[in-house]
Amino acid sequence: MATFTKGLLSATAADDGQAFPVVSSHDTVHTGPSLATSYDEIWIYASNASASDVTLTIGWGEEPSTNDDLEIVMNVTAKTGYHMLIPGLILKGNASTALVVTAYASATNAVNLTGYVNHIVA
Repeated sequence: MATFTKGLLSATAADDGQAFPVVSSHDTVHTGPSLATSYDEIWIYASNASASDVTLTIGWGEEPSTNDDLEIVMNVTAKTGYHMLIPGLILKGNASTALVVTAYASATNAVNLTGYVNHIVA
């Protein structure tokens, strides 16, 4: 039987679930599991505190040594609360190189991310 454990996005700097700002380069948001029998169900939300809309790009499943990730691009409108970016999508464990989720924005420190992960071990 699978076990589920709720946790924080691995890049949450303070390990307390607080939102963190997105910069204008590919920063890691979360690193997936390394066991092939493990899965991370990832939920990510974004808010834009700036006065202008910002384009946010999420790199999904990228291996750190390559740039073969699927990019999810969205417009985060200014001052409209949280937007759901990732609605529980799955990253499967990869024993050779853990898959990662990255983010970058068209404006530095305008978009803040928060979220959580359901760690699933089969």
